[in-house]
Amino acid sequence: MGSRVILPETYEVLKRRYPAFNTTPAYTRMTDYLLFGLNNVEEDSKAMLVDQFTLAQMEGKSAKAASRNYAGHTFLESYRRDVASFAVQEYRFTAGRARIMQPDWEPEVVSALKAELYAPPTMRKARGVLLETGRAPSRQHLARRTSAVRKARIEALVTQVPADHPARDLLLFLNAQPTAALRRMVHRNLDAAHSLAATLPDRSWQTRLYNLKLLHSIEQDEVPLYQPSREGRTARIFGIGPTYLMLSRPVRQQLLTGCTEFDLRAAQLALVAHQWNAVLLQEKLVRGGIDIWYVLAAAAGINPEVHRDLLKRAVYSLIYGKNEQALKQDLSAGIGLHAGIKRHQAQALMKSPLIRELVQCRAVRLRAINTAGHLTTIFGKTVRLSPQRMAPSLLAEELQALELAVLLPAFSYIQAQQQRRGELHVAAWQHDGFTLHCTDRTKLETHTRQLQRLVRRQLKHLGLPRLTMLVSKTLE
Repeated sequence: MGSRVILPETYEVLKRRYPAFNTTPAYTRMTDYLLFGLNNVEEDSKAMLVDQFTLAQMEGKSAKAASRNYAGHTFLESYRRDVASFAVQEYRFTAGRARIMQPDWEPEVVSALKAELYAPPTMRKARGVLLETGRAPSRQHLARRTSAVRKARIEALVTQVPADHPARDLLLFLNAQPTAALRRMVHRNLDAAHSLAATLPDRSWQTRLYNLKLLHSIEQDEVPLYQPSREGRTARIFGIGPTYLMLSRPVRQQLLTGCTEFDLRAAQLALVAHQWNAVLLQEKLVRGGIDIWYVLAAAAGINPEVHRDLLKRAVYSLIYGKNEQALKQDLSAGIGLHAGIKRHQAQALMKSPLIRELVQCRAVRLRAINTAGHLTTIFGKTVRLSPQRMAPSLLAEELQALELAVLLPAFSYIQAQQQRRGELHVAAWQHDGFTLHCTDRTKLETHTRQLQRLVRRQLKHLGLPRLTMLVSKTLE
């Protein structure tokens, strides 16, 4: 966890109401997490999930948590005694339930937090103080400290990534790439992104709060670091901690203004259509002018622009084994930060020909995995069924490995260009695409053509050249 810079009036309120909140580094980290953390139990809940790894990190005992030799209840009790009261629902390993904390903040603190989050980043840059000391930070000292924390994380990750991980070279490249150009770009766009997050149209206040907390958290350490899955169950890589990768799409795009997004169009659906021989889905995808999300939105009678992200979340969860009845309920209630649709619209979507085909083909593929007892990914990794890993989990790993394989030639090109000229930087790696920051915009068109050509060649090699394509969009 890096250094949090807050407004002096926020610090004064915290110190007045909770004098001991920053008397130890662990107390400061816990207060930071409870105030600015993103791991809420529900959208409309103030309760926070606190897993063992996060709690151990607050105490500086990550090694104990990694060896399953950590218990956090003693620390929690001392925090409750010395700093602030909270309700807690303890974790139950056998029930798969994480610990849940419900802080009981004073009303004055709640008001101060709201003012803090809605204040523009430039205000903190001009007047901010450190959460841990209440003193104005030395910008040079803060930069050195952030750099040291980042360097230590990178060094630790090098030893944690298995030598045979299919994304090892990609991950090490992303973490080691120069960050100065990316940091300048983010700083330039930060206030505009904050303004958009504070006034997101047609979004719940919980969504706005989520984005404002996230922007607050990345002000000091702007560029994401990446890590592999902790469980090793996917070839995908993920951002570490709060990063702009987690922002709602319009806010992230505003923050990365000037960059170019590259996206495999309907990537997961294209892979499924190929792997599962989904004939109707293939027919829709080969018609290049048809947006598959518009087709699905039309079947449900909903606005594709408003509900596109909800549709994606729903269809992908269906692909990876979500129960149909549970998915209908999710569609009605909303998924994550995406607002739900009416019950009859959810039912219409689930009855549409494309969804029915997906359900049927999924059942066939899952039966095949259960019969074989294992599968082998495109990278040659054999994954076996076990009580801890059922067929849907294996299916997800198979498809996500194929997704990575499609994009690896693009990564190799970006890596070579950065080493040769230093003009390409990966601002974001997003599983089925990536966002590039090109410091020489005159070369962008050439780079785009080359990247698209390499991905077309790889798609052809994998047998799905007409089902998807790498599309680009410059963020203005």
